[in-house]
Amino acid sequence: MNVAITGNIGSGKSSFCSYLEELGCTVHYADLIANDMLPQIADILKKRWGDDVFYGSVANRQRIAQIVFDRPQELEFLNANLHPLVVAEIDRILAKTHIKPGYFEIPLLFEANLQDRFDFIVLVRSPIELVADRLKLRNPDNWENQIKRLERQIPDSQKAALVDLIIENDASTDKLRKAARDLVEELG
Repeated sequence: MNVAITGNIGSGKSSFCSYLEELGCTVHYADLIANDMLPQIADILKKRWGDDVFYGSVANRQRIAQIVFDRPQELEFLNANLHPLVVAEIDRILAKTHIKPGYFEIPLLFEANLQDRFDFIVLVRSPIELVADRLKLRNPDNWENQIKRLERQIPDSQKAALVDLIIENDASTDKLRKAARDLVEELG
């Protein structure tokens, strides 16, 4: 069984996944996979945006974010080049997870149309006030960009109808940890 964990920025999905890891589960992170794939398209990105989008072979994620946040056509360009690589890597990992549940944190699961690859989908969501507070604390200098990112994501209210389980993250770490434990017990 392959399990996707999704949720909008600031929802607490990464905390939920860290609790799954504490319980001995392996979690694959789509964002880390994407970061690992960026060097494969370095030449394409440098040609379009300039050499400063990489430090040698390491992506300058802050510079790339500056480019794509305010320019939808540039975000589309990035996604068109990066997403096929990320999807191929996710598919490769999915093909190897047969014995026990495979957990995948995929923030843009529905936005990238990856939901059909998974047997079970979990949505972690939080009240918007908590999300806003978390985003301010996480990176106060980049808060506006984080809000823009949130606004581009499909709202939780639409995602809720498409998932198998909703985890309400109201900032109680004990409650979130228990939800992780309950999920692991339910899925075996």
